[in-house]
Amino acid sequence: MMSKAPGVMMRSRTQLEAIAQNNPFADAKPNYLMVSFLPEKAPDDALDKLVAPDGEEVHVAGHEIYVHYPNGSGRSKLKLPALKQATSRNLNTVRKLAELAAEMEKAGN
Repeated sequence: MMSKAPGVMMRSRTQLEAIAQNNPFADAKPNYLMVSFLPEKAPDDALDKLVAPDGEEVHVAGHEIYVHYPNGSGRSKLKLPALKQATSRNLNTVRKLAELAAEMEKAGN
């Protein structure tokens, strides 16, 4: 049985900085806000089958979906099929990745 090679999604430093700055949930704790990176632009119907029983808030922004988990993501029962193809990181991690990318640019890498 052949396995499928994992996909790769890349974002530039500029894109990561914009993703962090354009956070639609400014009052959310950064570790309670997940940014889900999609390989393609989110479909227009991305939120149609959303189930958010714990008051989760979701915002679609092009190739990313922001999810605020007011009670944390660990026990969340959120259902959103559009996230199946995504990889998610909390806002603290997105900010750190942007910072690391900026350091690499300065170092000439």
